[in-house]
Amino acid sequence: MAGLLILAAGVIRDQTGQVPLPDAHGSTVETLADPQASLTWPEVTAQTGEAWQPWRGTGYIHCPRGAAVWVRFTVRNPSPEPLRGVIANAEHHTDRFDFWSGALGTAPATWPHARSGELVPVAERPIWGRDAAFYVTVPAHGEQVVYLRIEDRFAVWFLPAWWPQERAFLGAQLRQTVAESLYVGVLLALFVYNGVLWARFRHRDLGYYLGYLGCIGLGVALTRVQETWLGFSLGSPKMEVGIALALSGSGFFVIQFAREFLSLAQQAPRIDRVARRLRVLLVSLGLGGFGFLWFETTTWQHFILVACLLTHVILFIGGVIAWRGGLPHAKYFLLSFGVFLAGWLPVSLSWLLAIPLGAAPLIVLFASALEMLLLSLALSERFARLQQAAQAARLAEEKTRLEMLRYQLNPHFLFNALNSIYGLVYPVSRPAGDLVRRLADFCRSTFTRDVREWRPLHEELAVLRNYLEIEQLRWRDGLVVEFSTDPAADAFELPAFLLLPLTENAIKHGGATSPEVLNVSLRTARGADGSVMIEIANTGRWTPAGEPRSVSSNGIGLDNLRARLARAFPGTHTFTTESRDGWVYVRLHFTAQAQASA
Repeated sequence: MAGLLILAAGVIRDQTGQVPLPDAHGSTVETLADPQASLTWPEVTAQTGEAWQPWRGTGYIHCPRGAAVWVRFTVRNPSPEPLRGVIANAEHHTDRFDFWSGALGTAPATWPHARSGELVPVAERPIWGRDAAFYVTVPAHGEQVVYLRIEDRFAVWFLPAWWPQERAFLGAQLRQTVAESLYVGVLLALFVYNGVLWARFRHRDLGYYLGYLGCIGLGVALTRVQETWLGFSLGSPKMEVGIALALSGSGFFVIQFAREFLSLAQQAPRIDRVARRLRVLLVSLGLGGFGFLWFETTTWQHFILVACLLTHVILFIGGVIAWRGGLPHAKYFLLSFGVFLAGWLPVSLSWLLAIPLGAAPLIVLFASALEMLLLSLALSERFARLQQAAQAARLAEEKTRLEMLRYQLNPHFLFNALNSIYGLVYPVSRPAGDLVRRLADFCRSTFTRDVREWRPLHEELAVLRNYLEIEQLRWRDGLVVEFSTDPAADAFELPAFLLLPLTENAIKHGGATSPEVLNVSLRTARGADGSVMIEIANTGRWTPAGEPRSVSSNGIGLDNLRARLARAFPGTHTFTTESRDGWVYVRLHFTAQAQASA
């Protein structure tokens, strides 16, 4: 697919047959300013030669808003055969062109008149298509004079193109239409494919990617497709409003996509904060685009373009940070954004500095197609990883459930036995009786629960309190437990027994590495943004993999925990460990969207 796009980009750039004006045969281009846009055709033809200024063929023929410009072409044909060629506008869309052409020595009043441009219906244009173009016939060994009057709501930016052979022009148009059709086909295929995936799995990053595709499609429809395929044009200022919405919308959705796809809030918090501010800026600029209905300039589009460029650069930096942080699918993001920026940056600068673009917009078109292809591949790769993680989580849950089933064979017999032991022991030793009672309560709260069940955080903490009370009776003064919980986080739901392995590890490994008294701390907090943090800490030190341990451990418990988290909270959690100042900290952080995705 990428090879076809590159091939199409090469074909569409083929401008064989176009001749720059002025040329070596004496063909000339002259301009006449019309500051008030008030000159009539008879008045223009009556102007003397001193009023016309020669154009040297560099830069654009330009006039500001409220003015018009007249362009006179004198096209010479040195060949013995008559020429039927085309004069066209090579680049920018312009509202209206008026065309007159006739032989020298004939009365201008008899010269045929034609119209083209955005505000002229496609059916009334001399040559069908997006480009304003007119047929010109030049006699053998003769010359032909052509007049153009050009006017635009905002400003005229005109770059003449002369095609001595109409077949060369029509061939270039056909190549351009075929290449653009390929681009639109790729866009539609990606939209349908990813739309089906989103309808089935509802991943947020996939939804934002579809929004990005939709905005790109809107921009392409407005700038490349509507006149060629649909046969009509919005014209100014409606087209400028649509382009502003498409540009700002694409920036907004690509920010949302990157924040989800790269987990920027966890991988690059500073970049995430900047991206959120850019998101607000782009929405404001997009809504401000409706001002084109009253604006007298297109400067607002410059602001939107700069904001979109800045957005891509900032997100590219975020992708580098995420990739260096170990996020495997970030490499696809970097590759796609690198391709897009390589095509877009020089073109955007050329447009902002009013440098003729040539085939540069077509390079952007296909750079964006490659970007979208690569992003789609990145999504597919990430989706495969999520599926693998979900499968691993299911296996981990089944393994945990089987372990719990070993204790559920006859739980009532166990509870009755413990109660009988309690009745015998308590009169003799109160501490021993309390230990048996707490053990019975702990078994009742765990053995009768299904590992697949979800429950509020405060219930999970109650199980941990019970477990730690049992451990305190065993450790006596050697264990100090501290709970610091936020009531605002109590209602947060999570899978049953998710925190128990972490607490067991704190007792097991903390007791083996703490110098004297083992301190265990459990803390919960709910952030202002709705996120939930759970921290389990213990004195001691973290024992790296491969280092001899004073207690046996195979690491399966943490692997199972990670797999369960990946399945229960895909893309909405982080699991981190830290060893500092004689303490080991294990933290779980759930975003505000974690509960909705569960």
